[in-house]
Amino acid sequence: MFNALYSIFKRPEVQVDKPTKSVSVVIGFKDWGLDRLEFAIRSHRECSIAPEVEIIISDYGSEDALAVADLAKRTGAKLVRTETNGVWSRARALNRGIQAATAPYIVTTDADILFAPRTLEIVVAELDLDVNALCLVQCRDLGPEHNDMIQHELNWDTFKASSKLRPRWGMGGLAAFSKRAFQLIRGFDERMEVYGGEDNDFGKRMKAHGGRLHWIENEDARIYHLWHEPSRKSKAKDEDAYNAALTNQKIFQEDASIVRNLESVGGLVQQATPYVSVCIATKQQADIIAASIKSVFSQNFQDFELIIVDSSKDDATKTLVEGLADARIRYYKQPGLGYAACLNKAIDVARGHFIAIHKASNLMLVHRLESHLNVLQAGD
Repeated sequence: MFNALYSIFKRPEVQVDKPTKSVSVVIGFKDWGLDRLEFAIRSHRECSIAPEVEIIISDYGSEDALAVADLAKRTGAKLVRTETNGVWSRARALNRGIQAATAPYIVTTDADILFAPRTLEIVVAELDLDVNALCLVQCRDLGPEHNDMIQHELNWDTFKASSKLRPRWGMGGLAAFSKRAFQLIRGFDERMEVYGGEDNDFGKRMKAHGGRLHWIENEDARIYHLWHEPSRKSKAKDEDAYNAALTNQKIFQEDASIVRNLESVGGLVQQATPYVSVCIATKQQADIIAASIKSVFSQNFQDFELIIVDSSKDDATKTLVEGLADARIRYYKQPGLGYAACLNKAIDVARGHFIAIHKASNLMLVHRLESHLNVLQAGD
């Protein structure tokens, strides 16, 4: 039996409730300086579309949790706290923050980046034109003389005149994309620890999935990096951080897969809509379908729904499925339909991005869905 995974292009679901925010700004944070974080949030709060902006601080284990919580409260930011004694991971911090975002568009940034007033407005307009794009803005570096001044005012004309344009390496200053695109490649790779490589890896996978990398060329879309001692120096002195950087680089260079975070029970938190729809067409197979369903539920990748279309007239399949009382199962009784028609019905009602066809007479090995997703590469 040939088992396949299909990417199905379906009509988009009708959105009933329009989000109250158009863009969520997600800042991964862990003991990076509360003053810098507050300056950055000020720039978002004073932007041209401030009422449409949701600000999320993803605090990945800062030592002074109460101080971060107080800052979030004072600035009106949403706080996502991840308790951890482990190593800092910008990838995991961003993923946790994005999971909590309510807006359709996401902007990831850092605690030391200031956004000029029209930057978010322009980013949202660009994503409206191409929802599959990954939009980037080239960063400008500020000197140390600006740090004290920022406490009093954000003088954009001065910043513009005295900042130095940074080459287009990396994209940590501002990366903007739809939350839908983030979900389809399942976020930043959580194997990557500390920081370095997670942005470029994310961008590579966005392109492989069919997205477009778009550097915004607009004089009013500007981001500025607050000066601080170069963090790469301290990272070089830290053996664990140095080794993490090497591992991240190896993942970026050697792993050609698009979808990540598939291990254990699904990596990231399961979304409202499942990632894979497992479809079973069955007829008069009540005696064997229970074992087949059990094998689906035994998958190590758990972000799926199971759709069963049953063309039986008089067997016990319906009673058996109802007895399982599992919310992941969607059952449809369609007496008299042929096998192909049953599969078409299952695919028509499927909500997943991918379709996995499964027979009621077959058993899935525990890695089946993970194995399919792991080998997806550009062009597949």
